[in-house]
Amino acid sequence: MAVIRFPKPYQEPPPEESEQFELFDELPVLGPEGPLSERRVKKLYLALLSGRVEKDSGEIDAPIGSDPKVWPHWRIMPESEGGKPAQTFYRVKRRFKAHTLVELEPLTGRTHQLRIHCDLIGHSIVGDPIYASTVDPITTKQKLKYHLLHAARLLFRHPATGKEMNLEAPLPQAMVDLMTEL
Repeated sequence: MAVIRFPKPYQEPPPEESEQFELFDELPVLGPEGPLSERRVKKLYLALLSGRVEKDSGEIDAPIGSDPKVWPHWRIMPESEGGKPAQTFYRVKRRFKAHTLVELEPLTGRTHQLRIHCDLIGHSIVGDPIYASTVDPITTKQKLKYHLLHAARLLFRHPATGKEMNLEAPLPQAMVDLMTEL
């Protein structure tokens, strides 16, 4: 399996690796027949959650829908009212005194799914200004202007070569630094 590691977020790849990033030139990746639409891409995120998640792993299965008359528009909504199925797996990576680092794997791709599902289980993503039921003290202390959710890995089979691909991005340094203080 090919593994591509990005040394820093948003950094250009070294010249000797640049051809590895031309993976999808004129291939139907995002279209109706591509691997993303067929859920053949495994997406893994890391998130710092408020509170201590006690279970080591679990599945959150709650439909999500939109109601333009309510803010925020996206929320848990029964399928009978227009909600669409939404499932998220989570695995605890590390527990801190009052926070938990989790790996999140969305099995569906609903708008704001991870943020809504984490809040549903009582552990909102630190820094989330919209879906957090309560403001985490670290958000105020650190003056966070963003939520601590990081797209960490993509796993998929290359559509042309069939080769297993594993694209990884390390945690942003600001998130690492913040966790050292927990």
